[in-house]
Amino acid sequence: MNNKYLTIFWHQNKEYVSLETFIEKEYIKDIKITNELFEINNEKYTMTFNFFNEINQENIEFNSMDNKLKIKLEKKQNNYEYWNYLSKNNEFKNQIKVNWNFWKDEDEEEDNQQEMENMPFNMEEMMASMQNNT
Repeated sequence: MNNKYLTIFWHQNKEYVSLETFIEKEYIKDIKITNELFEINNEKYTMTFNFFNEINQENIEFNSMDNKLKIKLEKKQNNYEYWNYLSKNNEFKNQIKVNWNFWKDEDEEEDNQQEMENMPFNMEEMMASMQNNT
C-alpha cells in the first residue's frame, strides 16, 4: 500500500501558527512535532518537513473532532516574525495550503492593534451608559 500525504491548511498571526487537517483518530498519535520539524510516518501516511522558523515545542495544542485535527503552534518568543511558508523549503506545495478564511496579513494585524490603541475609552461613560440601559 502506498503511503499518502496529509493535506494541511495553515494560517498565522504574530504569535501562533495554526494547522488543520483531516486524519483518522487512530493516526493522530503518529504525528511528531519538534521545535523545527513536523513528521508523520506510519502504514497510511508519510510526510516530513522543517518548519519555516522554530516553534515552542512546550506549547503545542491538539484539538480533534471526528476526523478533523487542529494544531496550534506557538512561535518562538524571540522570533515573532511572519512566515512566508509553513515549510522551510516550501516543500509539499500541493499538500500545504493557506487557510484564507483565517489569514491575517502582518500589516492588517498591526493596523487593528493601532486602531484599538487609538480608540478613546472612558470607563465612566461606559458605566453610565450601562446603567441607563437597565
